[in-house]
Amino acid sequence: MKPPHRKKKHYEELMVRMTKAIAAEFYLEAGWYASAIIEDRLVAVLKRSGGALDSKNKPIRMLGPKLNLIRERRKTDALVRVYFPDEILNAIDKWKNERNDLMHAMADASIPLPELDKTAYLLATQGQVLVKSVCRHARQLKNNRHQIPVPAVP
Repeated sequence: MKPPHRKKKHYEELMVRMTKAIAAEFYLEAGWYASAIIEDRLVAVLKRSGGALDSKNKPIRMLGPKLNLIRERRKTDALVRVYFPDEILNAIDKWKNERNDLMHAMADASIPLPELDKTAYLLATQGQVLVKSVCRHARQLKNNRHQIPVPAVP
């Protein structure tokens, strides 16, 4: 058996760390691991549906633009449409916005610390559930890509 690819080991380690961070009640840390995993899986989806580079041939760095490009590709790619329906893309977008709101609230002290702690807990635990869903959908796309090729760009 060949050794696991470096990227796969990294991804697996992020999953382990996210789980351990939640168990240790390090919810902010767990939220960032969840964010990294979601971004990684969305890059994989983009690569399997036409590429993960922007118009300047640079990697897409932000979660919002990745979601927007996946939404755009759903129009012409049946597999992306099936495995990344509105429900999952909207859930990722909602979670991303809640993550951003939490970070801004921490910076400007607009939410009391006990509420920040509760929000961080919810972000981490919801992120963990979302990670599992995104990973499952990305894996299904990967496993079925051979059945329906990436549509040609007009």
